[in-house]
Amino acid sequence: MINRKKISYSVIIISALTCGFTALAASNISAVDHWAWNDVIGWIDFKAAPDNVNVFGNRFEGYAGSGVSSIALNCNSTPNGDICGVSDFKVANDGTGLLSGYAWNDSIGWISFWCGNGGGSCAASNYRVTIDASGDFQGWAWSEVAGWISFNCENNG
Repeated sequence: MINRKKISYSVIIISALTCGFTALAASNISAVDHWAWNDVIGWIDFKAAPDNVNVFGNRFEGYAGSGVSSIALNCNSTPNGDICGVSDFKVANDGTGLLSGYAWNDSIGWISFWCGNGGGSCAASNYRVTIDASGDFQGWAWSEVAGWISFNCENNG
């Protein structure tokens, strides 16, 4: 049975000399576990198109599919191409699996992957999306319009 509440990408090659994630040539999002959930927009598919979303040691690229159209994870790889000259954003990876930054969707706006984005305070709500060495995502993202987005069925709260 497919666990659609858990998003992960396939095995990541980790060098014995480094502690970061290594990008693979094609999409490194799992063909099985590639879903996130939001109560307003439903399932978010990180494998909506072949080789579309990639996780690198310092960033995400590509866009996820959803019931409210594509969710761009980096301004350099949106459905409309590179728009970084107009809007500079991305979901960043610190190399140890701590994600930050923003994704964008035309219907629901900005999606924050960490409460501390832009010098924000995590006092009111301490949330963050993470990814571990085996490729499993944990945590929550936040949209002012859609609310909480869960990246794993094991999330509490």
